[in-house]
Amino acid sequence: MSTRSNKIVGYVILNNSFFGQAFVPLLVVAMGSRRAGIGTELIAEAEARCKRDKLFVSANESNVAAQRLFEKRGFIPSGRIENLDDTDDELVYCKWMRRGA
Repeated sequence: MSTRSNKIVGYVILNNSFFGQAFVPLLVVAMGSRRAGIGTELIAEAEARCKRDKLFVSANESNVAAQRLFEKRGFIPSGRIENLDDTDDELVYCKWMRRGA
């Protein structure tokens, strides 16, 4: 969770539900607080708390801002899931947290 002036402006959920690996199923930043580094802080916190070898995230193909954030944090494209949304495929990204662990 990220706060500014005692208001919650974003949060991230981290779990281990993605084929036994860590996954961020939800990253939210309030509309008026975007582009202020909050998403970066939240993903960094998820990375710090990750106890698995890999951390996966995803974003709709239309969500270019999230894609740029993930790539900036060192995530690499890992696949595409079609048909979750009728016209907006889900792009999956992966970051190795520990290799050979």
